[in-house]
Amino acid sequence: MAILGFLAAMLFPVVNRGLAASQKGGCMSNLRHIGVAIQEYSGDHEMTLPYGYWVGMSGGGVSWDDLISSYLDITLTPSQISSGSMPGRHSILICPADRLPALSGVSRRSYAMPRGSWDADGPMGVGRTLNVSPDAPSGVRLASISEPSKTIMVMDYSTAKAKGDTGDNMAGNAGSSIVDSPTQQLSRGNGKQLHQGTFNYLFVDGHVENLKPEATVGSGSMSNPRGMWTVKSGD
Repeated sequence: MAILGFLAAMLFPVVNRGLAASQKGGCMSNLRHIGVAIQEYSGDHEMTLPYGYWVGMSGGGVSWDDLISSYLDITLTPSQISSGSMPGRHSILICPADRLPALSGVSRRSYAMPRGSWDADGPMGVGRTLNVSPDAPSGVRLASISEPSKTIMVMDYSTAKAKGDTGDNMAGNAGSSIVDSPTQQLSRGNGKQLHQGTFNYLFVDGHVENLKPEATVGSGSMSNPRGMWTVKSGD
């Protein structure tokens, strides 16, 4: 029995590492498929990216995953798109390492765009947003991004520690559809546990990398990133 216990103790970390590698790979595959969907969306929308989110005058809201839903083979009615939540469960939007129980009637989401639309020294990512506006924000034009292979488009973002958390990242919801910084990524939900302190990042050119968050911030900081988080080059 002692020998069996010793062998089990040796095998347990190996099994855990294998599971973590499989989950990371599955997450990267999700992001690649999301990247293809965004490319198809852009081709149909004058080579612009989907915006991060838009909340109209009557509430509800449309987020980037609503905009690309049909390209992910997710069928939504116009009222569902603008409702602020996405019915069903859509595994393409859920990181395999983000293992909270399913929400009732709506899909969880493990991904977000970097926030855009801020001024000089604040986030200038691709996820443009507007609140309580009659018109949706315009998407970032691909031609305006000088370094698509170094500009993040979508990334891991888990925002709940337990089922029922009010801050849960729900598909089709404006809340948590964008993220401001690595500090926010790490401090919310189960972020640190997703991939042992690293995150998966989808870039504008369609490739996906697993990186430590501090490697993404360029001349900025963990709380106010530049570098890969912005559409500017060389920052």
